[in-house]
Amino acid sequence: MLSRCNLSEFPEYYAKCFDAFKSKSTEPASWTSSLKTILPKLFKCNWDDSKFPTNFKTLSVGCADGDGGDLLICDIVKKFLPESSQKPTIFYQAVEPNADSLAIFRTSADSWAQQNSSVESCFQWFTGGWQDYQSGTKQDPEKFHFIHFLHSLYYMPDVEEILRDCILNRMTSDGLILCVLCSDSPFVRFSEAHNLPRFPSNETIKSVVRKNGWRYDCFSIPYHVDITEILDQSSLEGNLLLDFSTHVKDYRAVCDKSQLESVEEYWLKNSKVGDNGKRITAGQSEAVIVYKC
Repeated sequence: MLSRCNLSEFPEYYAKCFDAFKSKSTEPASWTSSLKTILPKLFKCNWDDSKFPTNFKTLSVGCADGDGGDLLICDIVKKFLPESSQKPTIFYQAVEPNADSLAIFRTSADSWAQQNSSVESCFQWFTGGWQDYQSGTKQDPEKFHFIHFLHSLYYMPDVEEILRDCILNRMTSDGLILCVLCSDSPFVRFSEAHNLPRFPSNETIKSVVRKNGWRYDCFSIPYHVDITEILDQSSLEGNLLLDFSTHVKDYRAVCDKSQLESVEEYWLKNSKVGDNGKRITAGQSEAVIVYKC
């Protein structure tokens, strides 16, 4: 049996696995729909019309190629920007270790800026992980109104240290942090049951927030995943999805027969066959909103 390699150590391959997950999941559509509802309510509660900043600053950490909602966030911010004698500004700083993904986002952002010329948009790009970004901006950190981690805190070393740094050093006095992570679901329990890499969950975030006495709100985001092809060893997309669910590169090649049988048994127990003959499992993410004040 070959040694296991954590999927997060291979950004390009991870992106392929993530694409396979998105193609088989309703999570992207569920999250987009939730974001359209959640974010305007948050902005309206946090800033009334007279107080919404004319120069709104956002930090996106682990943005990937931006299709997780980054430009939708820009759309929502634009609707809230107040009229003023000067053109309002959207300042958007994006942090992502995968250079190819970031390049895709840059192209999309350029197009967005051209189509939304009524506002001044300033996108800044940082290729690297959080620790690289943190050390490179420690001397004079920007103050942001809105910081978000959309399914990106799984791969960061110390969630509490990151949130404390953001709240104490990188947020305006009325700022917000949005963290989206998996909550209790078959995917979380799968990792626990099979001695696979464990990652922060929504409960990790809430525990840190309560420990530090910060105020927070939560919103659940249910979704479904078609895991039919995970059970087909000849399926390329199924193997990518298997690797994404285990967070182990080439899981089928590096595990033994009994482990594969255990994986198959788990997904058979934790899924149902739908009317279309596909095997579906239910998942759930949770949005945790942390307030500075």
